Formats: sequence, C-alpha cells, structure tokens
Amino acid sequence: MFRATVLVALPLLLLAACEEDRDPVGDNACGIPTDRYGPGMTVMSEGGNWDVSLLSSTPAPPDKGNNVWTVEITAEGEPVQGLDVRFESLMPEHGHGNTPPYVGADETEPGVYVSDAFDLFMSGVWVVRIHGAQDGVDVDAAEFAFCIEG
Repeated sequence: MFRATVLVALPLLLLAACEEDRDPVGDNACGIPTDRYGPGMTVMSEGGNWDVSLLSSTPAPPDKGNNVWTVEITAEGEPVQGLDVRFESLMPEHGHGNTPPYVGADETEPGVYVSDAFDLFMSGVWVVRIHGAQDGVDVDAAEFAFCIEG
C-alpha cells in the first residue's frame, strides 16, 4: 500500500515543483514562448539605457481589440522624464503590424507613460515595442511579446 501511494504521489509532487520553477516565458496557444503577463513585469531596453516596466494593461492581460498600457521607464532606479514615447505593435510571424504603425503616449507622472489605444486585431503573437525619443532622436526601445488567443 505504501509503495503504491508513493508511486502515485511522487509524479504529482515533481509536477508541482516544476510549475513553481517555470521560466517567466512559457507555453501558450500560440505554440512558441512569449512573456507571461504580470503587472510590474520589467525588461531592459535594447541599448541597456532603461528598465521598462509594464505597470498595467487594459484589458489585463493584453487581448484582442483595443489595448491601453501604462509603463514606467527608469534608469538606475530613477524615472526617465520628458521622453517622446511611441508604442508599435507587430506580428513578426505574419510580417505586419498595425495601421497606424505607432501610437503615442502621455506622461502622467514622472517616468510613467500611458499609451493611446492600439488594436491587437487578430489572434497570434504580438510584439509591442516601446520607443523612446528625446529632442526628436530615438534613444532606445524595449519590447514585450504576448500570445493573443482566439
């Protein structure tokens, strides 16, 4: 009896342990790794200048239809103020993005930017690039990738 209980319980314990240790990038309906949504999730910008945190999204998690994101951009823990921030949404597997390709954002408090609505109009993997410019010159960009399901 003890042996049968251990044989049944052991795989369940191992499965539970694996779930806790999962990488923040995981399986989804799109069949490829994408970011797993969570308020406050942070990525480093491509040039290493900033940390970009996705504070919230409407809807949450990102979904088909209009989306509005609030992000915080910091450098060495301090807010990066006065950027011209644009959001670009792309579907790399399909080779296209949105029309218009960019939407703007308003700085609502130091280093916090709220996007205009952008439409994730179909199911699949969407990459949302957040571009920051100062004095008309692109400085850096960061991106998040999400699986938008049916």
